[in-house]
Order: sequence, then C-alpha cells, then structure tokens
Amino acid sequence: MIPNKVIIWGIDNFNTLGLLRQLGNEVDLFLLVYGSKTGCATSSRYCKSYAVAATIEDGHEYLIKHFAHEGHKPVIITPGDEIIEYIDQKKLEFEAYFIVPGTSEPGVLTKYDNKIEMAQLARDVGMEVPLSMSCKWNTSLEDVKYPCFLKPSHITSGHKNEFKCKKVNNRQELEKALKLVRKDSVFLLQQFIATEKEYVLSGCRMNDGTTIICGTYTTLRYADDGNSSYAVISDEVPDTIDTACIERFLERINYHGVFGFEFGLSQGKAYFFEVNLRNDGTSQTFFFAGANRVLAWVYDALGMDYKSICTKVMKPGTFMDELVDVSNVWHRTISYQEWRKQRHEATYLKYYYKADMEPYRVMRKKRWRMMIQFAVLKKFRLYIVYLMDNIKFLRSK
Repeated sequence: MIPNKVIIWGIDNFNTLGLLRQLGNEVDLFLLVYGSKTGCATSSRYCKSYAVAATIEDGHEYLIKHFAHEGHKPVIITPGDEIIEYIDQKKLEFEAYFIVPGTSEPGVLTKYDNKIEMAQLARDVGMEVPLSMSCKWNTSLEDVKYPCFLKPSHITSGHKNEFKCKKVNNRQELEKALKLVRKDSVFLLQQFIATEKEYVLSGCRMNDGTTIICGTYTTLRYADDGNSSYAVISDEVPDTIDTACIERFLERINYHGVFGFEFGLSQGKAYFFEVNLRNDGTSQTFFFAGANRVLAWVYDALGMDYKSICTKVMKPGTFMDELVDVSNVWHRTISYQEWRKQRHEATYLKYYYKADMEPYRVMRKKRWRMMIQFAVLKKFRLYIVYLMDNIKFLRSK
C-alpha cells in the first residue's frame, strides 16, 4: 500500500461511492463529506474513516487542521465541480500541503469549467460544437433559433442552479424561463441537436502529458434526475470522435487528472456537449469493466509507475441504474416486461455490488422517495428555486 493517504472530498452520493470502491482495496482512504451524511457512500465497507463539513470553507479548515503535517503529502480527489473549482482558486495554498489534480496555473480550471468558455475552447481545438451564445435574463433574443437548450454556465457557491438543462421550443417558452431566473445567473444558450446516441469518453491525463482514454459509455436512456440510467460500455471509441481534439483541449489548459468528455451523435457528426474536469458518474462503471483510471492517476500523481494498472475497458457490457431507471416504464419509454428483461441481463448496476452491499440496501429504502422527488424537480425545479430565492431574500430583510 502506498504511504500517502488519499482523501476523497465530496457529497455523500453515488459519485463519491464510486471513488471509494475504486480505491478502497489499494490505498489508505479518508472521506471528507461535503454537506451532510446520507448513507450512500458513508455506508460503504470501504469508508473506514470519515468526517462531515457543512461548507467547503469548513472542509478546507478541517483538512489543514488534520492533514497539513503528514509525513507524506495526502492526495485529494473530488467528484464535485464546486470543490474542484475551490481547490483551483486556492491551488497554491493546497499544493503546500496536498497533491491535487487540476491545471498548472491557478484559475484556469475554473475558467474552462464555465460552459461558455468550454464550448469556445472545444471549437478552437477542432471539435464540432452546437451554435452557442451567452445569455442572461435581459439578453436580446432576436437571433435565437428554436428549439434550443438553456444551461447554467457554471455553479455559484451557495446557490442552487435553476435547472441542469432546459429545452425551450419557442421564444415564448424562453422568455417565460428567463423571467424566473436570478438577475446574476449566466447561461449557455445552445442549438438543440437531435441526437441518435450520446457518449462519454472517460480517461485521465498524466503528468508527462500522456492522455489515456479508457473507452466509451453510450447512454440509451435517462431517468428523471437527468442522469444516465441505462447504457452500453465498450472498449472502442466511435469513428466520429477525433481523440486528437481531446488531447489538444487538455494540453491547451495543461490539465492533469481524470476527465469525462460528453458528445452527441447527429447525422454522422459527433457534437461536443461538455467536459467534466473531475471524476464523473460513469467512473464506477468503467472500473467494473476493468479500467481503474482513478488509481492510475493517483499512482502517477505520486511519481509511481502506473502502467501495471489496467486503464482500458476489458469487459464490455450494459449498465443500469437499478433503482430509478424504472421511471422510463412510467413514461412509456419501455414496457415493464422489456425493462425487467434488461434489468436481469444488465452486466453492471449502479448500487448493487456483491463486495459492498450496504449502499444498495440504504438507497433501496429511499427509492420511491427519490423517484417522486426527481419527478417533481424535473417538472417544477425552476419554480421551486425561484420561490426559495425569494424566501431567502425576504428573510434577509
């Protein structure tokens, strides 16, 4: 086992659980929970030591207090945009005591975590990108083509985004949505692309500039929470995606760490949608399929030889979120009989893992509450956030 402790800093959710499962047998782990304990990751057999910090600032203080004077610098890895941006903005402070992923220059990761800047850079390095523009509540809508997507450009600490991604079909719908958003919110307004397939290319970039792509995760269905809930994972990269463009993107910002590039296939072209410059939700499925890019990156970050660690998909198969994908039966996307068949035949599941069963038991008990919550948020999130913001404003007066 390596002498350096590895600290996972993230919300007590599935993404964090995936990191625990990928690293738990190989390194000395500590979990710092951001927010509150839910039992998803903290119930894992690989979570042997953890603490809870309500805010990112509290988490930073905890890390300095408890880990700043270790004999070997701990490695920090996170599945959250908000946390990775915080680390990026205070990179020099963190690097005095920890080994962290990110860009070599502080602030660059935060800049390109912004979907507007991200889309522009993707276009600059040669990727196909849907027509895009910056949009606020009072932006002129004269040249907008419909339908289109409205996406928050970035996460604002202390605020809930009004939505993850909202499709609007005409000017009336867009104007209605923009009346309810915060005055300081900035969005990426992007051409709607009718996709035949949607891909995630998962990988990592090492300190010597080597870019590793593990394989391709192809989403076939989404659940009401907006996340992929049924997919195929393979060791091949679609011919329509030029991996040299991915390498140029990462080289341009000099990023080192794990990543997930998202594309949509439409009429023979793969359009860039976004990139997660952190661990993403597909990571555990790649691990189940044989590719442990997270462990490989940790080894490389410590100056160790990572080449004995498999970073390629060895066991292609299908993935299902066994708890919430059934919402597609409600929406008549698939029959119950066909869904049961796919559930039975799925190679990889989201929570169920024979070596670590407690997270599945914990989340199964919350299944119906989660599904109702996701369905309500899918339909009314913009209005709920609007009301929450106004209540917060009135209480502050």
